[in-house]
Amino acid sequence: MGGLPGGSNYYVQADGWGDFDGQWQHIYIEEYYDESPNQGGATPVPVTFGIETKNIDFTLQEGGSISGIVTDVDGPIANANVEVWDSNWDGYGGVQTDSDGTYTLGGLPTGSYYVAANGQVYVDNKWEWPYQREYYNESPDRDGAELVPVTIGVEKPGINFTLEQGVTISGTVTRQDNSEPIQDTNVNVYDTNWEHVSDHNTDSDGKYTIGGFPAGSYYVEASGWGSFDGQWQLLYVGEYYNESPDQGGAILVPVSVAVPVENINF
Repeated sequence: MGGLPGGSNYYVQADGWGDFDGQWQHIYIEEYYDESPNQGGATPVPVTFGIETKNIDFTLQEGGSISGIVTDVDGPIANANVEVWDSNWDGYGGVQTDSDGTYTLGGLPTGSYYVAANGQVYVDNKWEWPYQREYYNESPDRDGAELVPVTIGVEKPGINFTLEQGVTISGTVTRQDNSEPIQDTNVNVYDTNWEHVSDHNTDSDGKYTIGGFPAGSYYVEASGWGSFDGQWQLLYVGEYYNESPDQGGAILVPVSVAVPVENINF
């Protein structure tokens, strides 16, 4: 590992991912130098310009894994996104299903984990959101999610998902002064009780698509927050659809499975 400026300290990680048996897989538990399972215990490595720093070694342990299949009424779903969290809902990564709808989430330390198929599918080089999110075991939200026990070196099979068609809301977020699109700004969706349902950031054209929830009526907000210049910041005045500065003037957007709702713009 070269090309590093000298006179600085660096943290080094073996992330447990690799090309095993011709597939990019997460098999081993990640480790930070020196033998730490997390960033909190990592030891910085000093680097001097022109000198190779040797013996920054790792001894990786094979983790446990969770596996299953993601289907809909027509059969297996390829390239569906499956995510995993620890018991504190701290994210532990995710994978996409294979062409037969199966997945394996590996490299997990012994513990208990939440798993979800979030309804997103990678199609034609882009993410689409045609399905409702489902947490194991058949829960539409985190409140009903069940923990999956995992043991190092052991596969936990049968963590399966059967997804239902979801709804999508899309639109564009632009600046009020010059109509230029705003990239990487956050858009939120709430149910009729103002419970947060989902969110997404805009793309380089200021466009967003949010899905993964059932048919119904929803409030939509462009929060004004976003990732601007590499920092999460509040740069714009938030707005609720349709052109309301607060929740009191927000208008519900009715959505059905059969017809995606477009042009919910800000």
